[in-house]
Amino acid sequence: MPGALSAENIDALTPVAISGISLGAVSAITPDAFKFLTLGQIAALTPSQINKLQAEQVGLLTAEQVIGLTPQQVAKFNPTALVALSPTAFAALTPDNIKNIPLGAISDISADTFSFLTAAQLAAFTPLQISKLKAEQVSVFKADQVIGLTSDQIAKFDGAALQELQPSTVGALTPAAIKGIALESIGNINPESFDFFTSTQIASFTPAQINKFTPEVVSHLDADQVIAITSDQMAKF
Repeated sequence: MPGALSAENIDALTPVAISGISLGAVSAITPDAFKFLTLGQIAALTPSQINKLQAEQVGLLTAEQVIGLTPQQVAKFNPTALVALSPTAFAALTPDNIKNIPLGAISDISADTFSFLTAAQLAAFTPLQISKLKAEQVSVFKADQVIGLTSDQIAKFDGAALQELQPSTVGALTPAAIKGIALESIGNINPESFDFFTSTQIASFTPAQINKFTPEVVSHLDADQVIAITSDQMAKF
């Protein structure tokens, strides 16, 4: 019976047979069996079957298997099961797959997992997904990961999460992304981050954002940065 599928017999099933496993039997497949599924078999699992997978099953999927998942499948993962993916397996998700990660899973993705993501993968998170990130997840972001973030994404960063970005990471934000920082979050930026900004980045702050600069932030601006400040910005200090 399908519910008794194990590592010894699952590799004999064709993709058509895999897609025919009853929903009630999917969660009963022995976790060890999932290590033996091929890309074709993984791709054959229906979104409804994916929804029945348990954390102990998903946790054994490898990066080589995960690359076969489709956006429709990823969207149906039970959040508890999806976050059981190892960091290396999670990092095999395509940008299109990342866009479809259930919102309920975002805040439970391990911080370590985020350290494996590329700039393209991080840029694939929707603004709504970004709003679910926690401070400990954001704290591991590196400069070469955030260069693809958009103003719409930055605008959705929780203030406490933005505060946890390393100064050198904040310094890698593009001028367009900087304009997206929410006014209420300006004060959450680590003042040391301003040591890493170029004059072009300083000039990209809107006058309304400049108005939220604290004295400590201003004390970190050097001569080259100050020269870049426009009259409209200066009026809002």
